[in-house]
Amino acid sequence: MQSNQECDVLVIGAGPTGLMAAYLLNHLGVNVKILDKNSEPAKESRAAIMSPRSLELFASLGLDGKLSKRGINTTEINFFVSGDVIGGVQYDKAHAPDTPFRHLLMIPQSATEEVLVEALSEKGIYVERNVEVTNFEQNEESVSVEAKSLNNPSYG
Repeated sequence: MQSNQECDVLVIGAGPTGLMAAYLLNHLGVNVKILDKNSEPAKESRAAIMSPRSLELFASLGLDGKLSKRGINTTEINFFVSGDVIGGVQYDKAHAPDTPFRHLLMIPQSATEEVLVEALSEKGIYVERNVEVTNFEQNEESVSVEAKSLNNPSYG
């Protein structure tokens, strides 16, 4: 089966980068579609801390409150090797007057993705899961993408 589903931008991958790209593009009025080959969002976390600059981006989109409810603020991180402190960072003492976020947010990547998926769904954008891009062709005017459903052979 072949379908012709047009969009301005196709985001391949529903990790935090793909989800944020889709959210920002939609925020600018771009018709976006998201495909992800995984059957469900990641449960494990490949990232656990969000920096002040990232928090500023989420705040500019009105999403910082949703993040804060799922994370824990911390102002200090210490680094240990074999039980001994070898260094650390105290973010509340950083000379960064240009940010209201003088802390880090400890938040699992999965929670960050949940916030973005929820925000996108409020805009009518949903991740199409179990869909793998198998090929694409580009010409001067557009890109054609071939994809297959990993659990529905008639998709594509």
